[in-house]
Amino acid sequence: MSKTVGTINNGIGDFGRLSGAQFTRLVMQEELKGALRKGVTYNELFNALKDAQRKNAKLENMIGRHRRVIDKQDKTIKRLQEEKEKLKSKVLADAFTGAGSQAKFDADFETAIADRLRDSSRESGILIIDGRGVKALNDTMGRNFGDVAIKRLADAIGKTIRKNEHFYRLNGGADEFAVIIDNSDEKAVENFIKRLEGILSRLNMNEKPIVKYSDGCNRITEIKVGFSWGFCSTEPTSDERQSPRDAAGRSKILHMKERILRTAMDKLNEDKERYKNSTGAQPG
Repeated sequence: MSKTVGTINNGIGDFGRLSGAQFTRLVMQEELKGALRKGVTYNELFNALKDAQRKNAKLENMIGRHRRVIDKQDKTIKRLQEEKEKLKSKVLADAFTGAGSQAKFDADFETAIADRLRDSSRESGILIIDGRGVKALNDTMGRNFGDVAIKRLADAIGKTIRKNEHFYRLNGGADEFAVIIDNSDEKAVENFIKRLEGILSRLNMNEKPIVKYSDGCNRITEIKVGFSWGFCSTEPTSDERQSPRDAAGRSKILHMKERILRTAMDKLNEDKERYKNSTGAQPG
């Protein structure tokens, strides 16, 4: 083949300007001339060419089949990856409110505790927020109204949290939320609550959603929702500070998690009781 190319190159001069098809035709012509000079008949060349064409067609067909299989596999892999991401997002996020899920909260909460055990400067705390008036709406007006209240509270929390804070919907669809605050200072918690109260008050005043009533009619409705709350820092107790060799061991983290959540829930119930005593209304 190198002699053929050399012949073509010498005969054409500006070889670099040839197209691929021109080059192929010239090579075949030169190879044909060479074969004829060696005494190969046209019939033998024709049969050899037909055989080569059949083999080439068979090879192209095989390549095409493999390419179609690969394309199908690529599409399947892409679809499975998309389904995996959808399932992952469902596990980690609450579709209705946009908050993180219970599973996401458990994982992030345990990470926050482990970080605090390894580094005492990594302050954080857990704020539990429970919707006020949601149960009454569900019982008297229907679940559509309760859902509006839950979504509004979630929107208010979402507008209140800052860049380093995250919030979650607990208990798989209730009106209870948690916020992991990267600060355990009481003043920071009070500021968070004040911001949340202000945002929620504005939403209650300005938003009048269209809700479907039990008679099937949609009506503009004024819905107001409040909240009760309880907070506990991730700061370890004196006993918890006296750590075993593995300062952030799994069993210790779970023990602290249970203790912190219990304390936050106790504070939440105290806040509910204060509201009940001051207004005579049920906080739920």
